[in-house]
Amino acid sequence: MTSEPRAKNRAPSGAGSVRQRGTTWTAAWSFADPATGKRVQRSKGGFRLQREAQAHINAQLTKIDDGSYRDRPDVRWTVADLLSAWLTERELRGVKPSTLGPASDLSGCVRACRWVQAVVPVCVELMAV
Repeated sequence: MTSEPRAKNRAPSGAGSVRQRGTTWTAAWSFADPATGKRVQRSKGGFRLQREAQAHINAQLTKIDDGSYRDRPDVRWTVADLLSAWLTERELRGVKPSTLGPASDLSGCVRACRWVQAVVPVCVELMAV
């Protein structure tokens, strides 16, 4: 009896998996944390179709491979970061700046975000009293 290494029967690292949970499908994938090198597992459920869940896994693994993946707990996005990413995506899709209107003026939005960041903690403190 020959014993084959188990790794030959397993999916490649980070391949992800899809499973059915009730009437919906769940996508699960893993990757190495860049900071620690440890394996991190993530999942997202609620897909109506199996192929939608697999497409989500493929998209996440592509982002991990090209370095654009941002994991929720490790990276904090500011509103300015989100707005900048959103505007860039819209420009790539061919949306004209005139359609975006005032949102395309990032400097004004950044000033507004700084004001909100300054005011919100004060409001939270007042509500706690």
